[in-house]
Amino acid sequence: IHVRPAYKGRGVGRLLFRSAAQWVSTCEPQWPMHLFVFEANHAARQFYKALGGKVVEEYAQKTPAGVVVPSLRFLWENPGLWLTFRGRP
Repeated sequence: IHVRPAYKGRGVGRLLFRSAAQWVSTCEPQWPMHLFVFEANHAARQFYKALGGKVVEEYAQKTPAGVVVPSLRFLWENPGLWLTFRGRP
């Protein structure tokens, strides 16, 4: 999930996350949802933690440019639960 800096803090990221959670819950209701983030992206890490995500894996990700970047995988065991929140969880 990426939101342009000019739109941060307006609920766009939460809307995108809610849409992703709805898609996963509809297509694979028994599956957890996971997202990947560069370890150095502290803003994204805070955002995912605020949404209830848990870091379950650390690994080295190779970017399309061929650079290896430390990354994290965040997991939501039941993304369908996130759909019941009104406002901020």
